[in-house]
Amino acid sequence: MAGKIKKVLESIFSNNIVISILFWIFAILPLVTSDIVLRYVLNPIRLNNSYVFVPILFNLFWIVLILYICKFILPKKIGRIIYVIFTLIFGFWFFVNFISFKMFSKYLWVETVFLFSEAKNYASAVWQYIDIKVFLVGIIYIGSIILTCIMWQERKIKNRILRVIPAILSIIGILGVNAYMGIALNKDKAGGAWEVWDKPTLVYDKFADSNKSLNIAGIYQYTFKSIYKIFANNNKVLPEKEKMVDDFFEGKSIKKENEMTGILKDKNVVFVLMESIDSWMINDKYMPTVKYMMENGINFANHYMPNVGVGYTVNAEFAANTGFYCPSTETSASIFTKNSFPYALANMANEKGYVGTSFHSNGRNFYNRLALHRQFGYSDYKSFMDYLSIEKCVQDSEAVKSDKIYGMMTGNDKFLDFIITYSVHLPYDKEDNKLKGAMANYPDLIDESLDLETRNALLLAHDTDEFFRILLKRLEEDKLLDNTVIIAFTDHYSYGISDKKKVLELRGEDEDAIIEKVPFFIYSPGLKPKEVKKVTSTIDILPTIANMLGFENNGYYLGEDAFDSNYKGLVYFPNGNWYDGNIYYKDGQVVAEDNKEYIDEINKYIAKLVDINDYVILTNYFSRLKLR
Repeated sequence: MAGKIKKVLESIFSNNIVISILFWIFAILPLVTSDIVLRYVLNPIRLNNSYVFVPILFNLFWIVLILYICKFILPKKIGRIIYVIFTLIFGFWFFVNFISFKMFSKYLWVETVFLFSEAKNYASAVWQYIDIKVFLVGIIYIGSIILTCIMWQERKIKNRILRVIPAILSIIGILGVNAYMGIALNKDKAGGAWEVWDKPTLVYDKFADSNKSLNIAGIYQYTFKSIYKIFANNNKVLPEKEKMVDDFFEGKSIKKENEMTGILKDKNVVFVLMESIDSWMINDKYMPTVKYMMENGINFANHYMPNVGVGYTVNAEFAANTGFYCPSTETSASIFTKNSFPYALANMANEKGYVGTSFHSNGRNFYNRLALHRQFGYSDYKSFMDYLSIEKCVQDSEAVKSDKIYGMMTGNDKFLDFIITYSVHLPYDKEDNKLKGAMANYPDLIDESLDLETRNALLLAHDTDEFFRILLKRLEEDKLLDNTVIIAFTDHYSYGISDKKKVLELRGEDEDAIIEKVPFFIYSPGLKPKEVKKVTSTIDILPTIANMLGFENNGYYLGEDAFDSNYKGLVYFPNGNWYDGNIYYKDGQVVAEDNKEYIDEINKYIAKLVDINDYVILTNYFSRLKLR
């Protein structure tokens, strides 16, 4: 029997036609696997019938181009090496995008590779997103590459002209599909439909939403167009856009005083970005101090932080300090270290006699924070690791226990401290230094009835609460509390909980709720308690507190003062979704309360805001404003 099977196999593999067919199957398999998994399995977005063929054609032409170059143009050995390198690079690219989408519901731009040194904070959490299906895909991927190399034969087409024709036709095909999208975009503009964010032509033209861009372009065109974006000069100063931005700010420059104007004038400011603190963590057991401040201060109950770019935290601190988002075409706000931000919080505070200092666990070069924060106006950036042991520098409560660090926070006559907490940073399923510290310090709060991630996240959240408790106690003992305001906001929802549905369940919200909803509050003794139900987002923080502190800002923000009676409240997200407190516009559909004319108006307004935001930051608008 074994002998017969052997003869059959020898017969099959001695047949050049069979080998050739198997070769092409195995050669193509890894090249299509990544796109199928990302676009059809992981994040299926239904395309308009007019565009469903676009990613298919892009993928087809790119695959044909790569295979023909490797198989028929290059010598056998070199072609095989290039094929292996190409497929392995895209295999890795597929893997990091798979993990990124699982963790953040977002694909990555190519320029994200420049942030891999910062990715170490997330490395330990990656394994919880890898299951048997990922391993199976990996085995198929690697196995196909190996079998392709084994079956690789010498090229059969000797005529040089005939040999390159498929490659030339593939290039023409790529350019042709690209041109088709440009023509279709012009038709959409002519038809008045171009303002709608999820229009495939606009998505492809702007290339700002990574999820939709990959879906409309396919993984190969998405990747190579993303590379092109890195080198393309999109930061030109254009007269028509300059006027648009000037007019926008001129319309906001009229002084609009309200009942909150100057209410916090000359008070010391402790501005806190709370890492990963979610509303479900805030209760009497785990975060009583934060709960007290929210109930006895101003609580913004409908506040959101959109997931803009990669690096949630640095992009949140950028938005809160400047009133602008990281541009939709960029990965991280950490690259804008040469921009001028004269109306950032610390720069305005400096003019009022404050001394601003920023504090965090990570080193000063992490996300270029020293350089970036100095552009915001902070005189220095203090890393807790320079003053505490490696075990204690990641625990929020230990920082404020330190006389040295507390002294640097409160040592100036008028101080502005920007503090980025760290305790609740993921992972929640691994005993790292911060979790070991929390377990040792708060054993009575370990609840074995909870699942591992929830139990540990709550324990870590208590350490952040201890930071606030100790801070308030020390400020009161030093007779500084009455003249100090605590302004605290969260950088993102608790995405360290691997199941997003679990996060909404812990909040007591249904699956249609907006997961980017996060805490934001202002507390100072004597400040009348208030709950703000109006929708706000992180870019609204600066104009709101600037007004309360009595700073002159001339409205040079994308965001709005939450206490401005003319501002109705609005948050928009990079994928084109938005919410105004009544209407939730999601994936081109209205979840609640339909009003087409109003929806079209908001879509146009948001498209304009995105354009202004990107132009201001990418062209360093405020550096020119100072010269006028």
